[in-house]
Amino acid sequence: MIRTKVCTLAIIALLAGLCVGRDMAAPAQSGLVVGAPELQVTVATPEGGVWMLRDKSSALEVVLGNLTGKPMELYQSWNSWGYFNLTLEWEADGKKGTVTPVGRGWTKNFPSTTTVPAGGVMVRSVDIGGDWTGWPELKDGMKLTLRAVYDSKENGGQGWVGTTESEPVTIGVRDVRTP
Repeated sequence: MIRTKVCTLAIIALLAGLCVGRDMAAPAQSGLVVGAPELQVTVATPEGGVWMLRDKSSALEVVLGNLTGKPMELYQSWNSWGYFNLTLEWEADGKKGTVTPVGRGWTKNFPSTTTVPAGGVMVRSVDIGGDWTGWPELKDGMKLTLRAVYDSKENGGQGWVGTTESEPVTIGVRDVRTP
């Protein structure tokens, strides 16, 4: 249900086609894109503007939207062509950092893609658990400003290549994890 709401809101944002500057000091609440005109990246704002941390699988959703009039191929995150493409830049409590996928080896690896239809979206989850590193100390009541960066440099011959980033989004954090 929440994922459906996130995708619906993301599609509305994509259709609005709004773009603003890159100043994280004055974050936009819309989370809309700057960068490549054919691909839009958006950090989905959690319902109520508050990210509920329940356990290590608590995740934020990042929406990649195809703004072209034709299908677009985006590299899947299981392979080296897509695994490192998404990062989150953050600001909180006067500090800055970047959330990146945890490094890994590749026992099987070949370029594979997901076809995103014209005007369609693909959703990637960024969790606080084992797959991502670089989060600040997430504390109850804190404000967290995030910007998603999607950078696809490698070309296995079939996926979109380029860089795009979202506008910053500021969310609250509610930590209900038990120690």
